Amino acid sequence: MTKNMQTRKKPDQESRYKLSGITWAIVFAGLAPGLALADAADSFNFAAGISARYEDNLFRLADSAPTPNGASAKSDTLFTTYAGIRFDRTYDLQRIQLDVTATSYNYRNNDYLNFTALDYRAAWLWAISPRLTGSLFADKTSQVTSYTNLQNISTSNQRTVENQGLLGDWLVDGGWHLTGGAYRLRSKTDSTELTSFGNFVQDTAEAGVKYVSTANNSLALVQRQARGEYIDRAINPVSKLDNRYDQSDTELRAIYQVTGHSRLDTRIGYRDRTYENYSERDFSGAVGAISYLWTPTGKLQFTLTAGRDLLAYQENNNSYYASNFVNFTPAWLISDKTTLRLKLDWYKNKFEGAVVPVSELREDKIYSTQLALAWRPTRTVVVDSFLLHEERSSNISRLPYKANVVGLSASAVF
Repeated sequence: MTKNMQTRKKPDQESRYKLSGITWAIVFAGLAPGLALADAADSFNFAAGISARYEDNLFRLADSAPTPNGASAKSDTLFTTYAGIRFDRTYDLQRIQLDVTATSYNYRNNDYLNFTALDYRAAWLWAISPRLTGSLFADKTSQVTSYTNLQNISTSNQRTVENQGLLGDWLVDGGWHLTGGAYRLRSKTDSTELTSFGNFVQDTAEAGVKYVSTANNSLALVQRQARGEYIDRAINPVSKLDNRYDQSDTELRAIYQVTGHSRLDTRIGYRDRTYENYSERDFSGAVGAISYLWTPTGKLQFTLTAGRDLLAYQENNNSYYASNFVNFTPAWLISDKTTLRLKLDWYKNKFEGAVVPVSELREDKIYSTQLALAWRPTRTVVVDSFLLHEERSSNISRLPYKANVVGLSASAVF
């Protein structure tokens, strides 16, 4: 058993389930007919939910791999409960939004992964006039992340992301807009050993021009410039891990309503990232996506998306990976209360930028199929269920895996 896991405190059983019990009571109160109903005009609401998610391969291991040292089992069930408050009110041209949620994550077997998160989102959708608008916002989210690219299972899979920013939009004349903003992103995991993604702070400024037609079609050109710093990381001349970087993104986006039942959404861009000390880690290239939405009837919807992204992922064998992807999502509104959705995903990830000699660069293919059913028995209650199959093939022998996941959740707003 690793030192990390030996020194980790085991959660107190009573306090561990205290939030769960409260949340169950709140949800069942919301499910009870006529007990409490949320009104669309209400400024202040309570929200609560529960979920159970079973995974037969939590750590995304190969079939032949043994149960990892320190882990109780390869498979596990994650129980999640949450309770929160929501505020949303408009004052003349101004709108204030606030969402605060406490969430408890509890694993049946591998309880060293348990944690409780307090998330929030606050936003002021401001307007000096109908032509000059924008938003001032701050949010924090802590979530369970997949072990797809997290090989060290002795550490928590919790990632916390914080955002703060100011955005503005000025309607100059005749459909022409000037846009701009500045914002900060902070991303952190529990593990100081996880250098592949790194814990970082990124400050970004952007400026753009946009044209919106009377038919609500739009074309926008945006330039973003970011400066990033890895938290608690010293530069390392052996592994060539840097502590600062600059990133430039140029993006052209078009939204076009092809017909009354179909829409095309296109993003074409170029990304250029340079590191302060080790240019071996630099990368650049085209990014973007094209998405087609078709709603042939009021009960059917089809979305097809294809694209390419470049993402930093720093190991000795690679500095980043290029991800080519295709997503297809058909949805069927069976009734006013029930929706069936299928999601098919395909990713091909090619890892580049090795800083040591390698015989072969890593290439992965990830396929997933998810079938989800959403049922809304009342206006304020939603019950969701899903089945997911995911598998990865790779030219690195230890990386292929197969995983099956089944989930059930209920949520209420009142």
